[in-house]
Amino acid sequence: MNASPRDDRTGDDMGELVPFPCPSTAPASSTGTTLIASANEFDTSGPVVGAELLTDVEQHQRVNAHRWTELVAAIVPARWQNRDHHNHVRAELVLRAVRVPLRYPVAVARGSVTAARAWWAWVSVRDFYDAAKQAQQLAQRFQDIQRYRVRRRWSTLGVLVVGGAGLLVTGMVVGPIVWWATAAPVSVALAVAGRRKDGSPGRKNVFPGTRTLAWTINGDVLVEAFQAAKVIGPKDGLAFFLRPRRDGDGWAVIIDLPAGRKASSAIAARESLASALGVDETQLILERVRGTGGHAGRVAVWVADTDPLAQPPLRSYLEDLPGLSIWDGVTIGATARGKVVTVAFCWTAWLIAGLPRYGKSNLLRLFLVAACLDPHTRIYAVDLKDGADFNPLRPVAHRLLIASAEGAETEETLLRLLALLIELESEVLDRYKRFKDMPEADVPEGKITRDLVAAGMPWLVLAIDECQLAFEELGSDTKQVKDLRRVIVDKVSWLVRKGPAAGATVLLATQKPDRGAIPTRLRDNISSRAALRLPTQQSNDMALGTGKGAAGVDATKFTERHRGAAWLLADDLSGVGASEGVIIRAAKLDLAPTRAAAEAGRERRVALGLLTGDAAGHHPPAPVEGATLTELVAASGAGAEPVDAESVESVESEAARPMPEVLELLADVLGEDETGIVATADLAQRIGWDPKALGEALRRLDIPAPRPPRQRIGGSKHPVSAQSIDAIIAAIVEHDGK
Repeated sequence: MNASPRDDRTGDDMGELVPFPCPSTAPASSTGTTLIASANEFDTSGPVVGAELLTDVEQHQRVNAHRWTELVAAIVPARWQNRDHHNHVRAELVLRAVRVPLRYPVAVARGSVTAARAWWAWVSVRDFYDAAKQAQQLAQRFQDIQRYRVRRRWSTLGVLVVGGAGLLVTGMVVGPIVWWATAAPVSVALAVAGRRKDGSPGRKNVFPGTRTLAWTINGDVLVEAFQAAKVIGPKDGLAFFLRPRRDGDGWAVIIDLPAGRKASSAIAARESLASALGVDETQLILERVRGTGGHAGRVAVWVADTDPLAQPPLRSYLEDLPGLSIWDGVTIGATARGKVVTVAFCWTAWLIAGLPRYGKSNLLRLFLVAACLDPHTRIYAVDLKDGADFNPLRPVAHRLLIASAEGAETEETLLRLLALLIELESEVLDRYKRFKDMPEADVPEGKITRDLVAAGMPWLVLAIDECQLAFEELGSDTKQVKDLRRVIVDKVSWLVRKGPAAGATVLLATQKPDRGAIPTRLRDNISSRAALRLPTQQSNDMALGTGKGAAGVDATKFTERHRGAAWLLADDLSGVGASEGVIIRAAKLDLAPTRAAAEAGRERRVALGLLTGDAAGHHPPAPVEGATLTELVAASGAGAEPVDAESVESVESEAARPMPEVLELLADVLGEDETGIVATADLAQRIGWDPKALGEALRRLDIPAPRPPRQRIGGSKHPVSAQSIDAIIAAIVEHDGK
């Protein structure tokens, strides 16, 4: 319908007729600027739904009103704008109103006790008495204290007499209403004084425990906690960059440590801080604030209301079978604070470690399901425990090896695994050759690109579950089995180093992350780590890196309730700090959705003509024969044996004595050009040890200390314990020679 002008608007007061829903626009100019049509060029071909005449003043008022609405929406907390929150508050108010008749008399009684205690402290001059006692002047001030006590007692008696007489006379003149008018505000004041408040001594806490979180996150308590944990000195304080506030299901605060104190020290002392704050260490999350708004001494503290890791399992978005690309990373779960965790799949290798039945295979399955849903991947899946975890991958896996690598089947399974690795190695080598013949525009960095993958060079994914069954040499192994294991370790190590540039990712999962199960030459090249619950500090350091346990990244702190919880060290694509270590809850993905993902991945590959290998009905490579194995062993030097038979026993006895752990750690942190002496505390900090424990370990190894053993180093005011770097390096070289 057409709008009619208002009767009281004429001449210049008339507004413009604004058509609805929108005017037509002229085509963009050559400079890219869109030209708006003039008032006479509106498209009037369609019906006019509605219109209104507005003056410039009214239009300006409406714009201002809209801006104020947006400003208020931005300032007011989001939960105050939530209808569900309004309903919750309304229900809470109604519930409290119902409870008032029951709770009010109890609060008045508690307030009367509180008021009586406060009155007695005032009458007995407790503040003056305590101050004199602390100043050790109680004897000199006793007469003054006694005089104040007598004065306050007479003052109390005077107030009671005058007030009582006044109320009595007024009540006789006016009536009983005076007593009600006096009793009402007095009872309200007593009820307020006796209310149950967080942190009040002798009153019920809102949360379980001796202290509530509202009390725990208080500034003074935080300072005392950091002092008790020895993160800061006894006279140091904290600066609040962001004051305590509710954040999700917990309290959050950002603090600045005193000058010279590092955030890494606070993170390493997480258990001590949790004890000082009166919460479980799983409820306390400490993160260093990085970027423009952070520095080395700024710490983000979050204290959860309850254990955030002992919650029901998360549902994975992969169950919805989305179309995805592994180039964009894989979302594997969420942090303890509920932030989504997305990690890199390409350009890295993964080591997943954890005790049985804590989610290790489930976490590996998340990566494999993501690879299934991306049709531009080729999956090589190996399950050496002969279980059912990888069975759903049959419709899509290029190679699928499910067999036992224990007992009588060990040699046959390892030969089949070696054949699979040789096929994968050949594919990687062939790609490197093809890169040499390609134009530089196609391979600008000499590596695979996203366009090459989309053009038919799929990303290769090798996943080995229970990889320690293939890598670890056992005393019962025959010579051929030992040679097989060494060659397999060499092949996998080569794929970890060379594979990413050619488009290959290696995923390893193990329940035994020790030196024998994951050899150093393989482990040191794996950049992404995930550790679920682990039994010892040694296994934690093997899974996550040397010294990580001392730095606070400790998977041994997980309990039997924390299934699916893991420490993550990986390339961070979601801004949660995974590159420095973050606790996550992995999403749960069962076999049924895994099979559905495999079927969907098969359909996508068939449509693109990318279904290959076992899934397409092609025969797998034949197990490696004895002659081929001999050539591989000779090429890698894995089967080299001592010629002198008499020296075999001595060599084996020396091999049975590995280098002490302290020397291995020191070998990793000492530079080739380091000489002279170093403070024991500095050396201990490098490897994450206690200085006293390090000094005792070096003494047990008969490593001589410098003379004198305590010296002034680096301008220290007092002599400190020192160690000789030359003596330590000599001991390391001696053990290497053995």
